[in-house]
Amino acid sequence: MNPYSPGPQSSLSHWFTRYHEACAAIARYVASMSIDDPELQQLIVQWRSIQQERSQGE
Repeated sequence: MNPYSPGPQSSLSHWFTRYHEACAAIARYVASMSIDDPELQQLIVQWRSIQQERSQGE
């Protein structure tokens, strides 16, 4: 099955799910590294709170 062909769900929401998974993978990768940049840490904290809000909304 071609993941890029539009299925029953709209292709936009499918793309967003793909994008969301990629962001989660990047966040896990970044979280596994030691981060000394406070701005980057703040960005990750904000991103995680958005993730939590989104998962609660579903």
